[in-house]
Amino acid sequence: MASIRLQVSVASGLSPYIAATPSGRTMATLHRPTLPKQPSRLEVEGREYRIEHAVASNHVLLNDFRYALVDAAGGTLASCTAKPGVRATDVTIGDAGYRLVRRNRWLSMRYTLEDAQGRELGRIVETTGFSLWRRKFALEMPEPIGLPAAMFLFFLAATFTYR
Repeated sequence: MASIRLQVSVASGLSPYIAATPSGRTMATLHRPTLPKQPSRLEVEGREYRIEHAVASNHVLLNDFRYALVDAAGGTLASCTAKPGVRATDVTIGDAGYRLVRRNRWLSMRYTLEDAQGRELGRIVETTGFSLWRRKFALEMPEPIGLPAAMFLFFLAATFTYR
């Protein structure tokens, strides 16, 4: 099965995440919001998307959040409800269901994408180790989910790790 293989990097602070091929061609840019209620913006090969978030349920200490990848026409391409403190998050991409599973979080980020049977389909791994500034990640996802959904999964992993 063909796969999407990208190197994702971020300089620091609120700078965007840049996803590029091994040859250096930029494929996607993920802009993080500067204000709390703003959606994140995602540019993939000239097309615009947004990643919306909302509180899904109010708990006394920790809230559940709903995230959605939305295209320019307003159609939802992918979504999930994230519960704090949980290792696995169920994600819907199109009509298919997947699980984004945190594997390690001590010194670097490592997530896998699994199907309903628990088979590993893809992964997101921090390749720079512990660093507060310039970080690099390897993103490897199955091609059928598409580049926008792969970047949405990366957004989720980064958000869960670096809240």
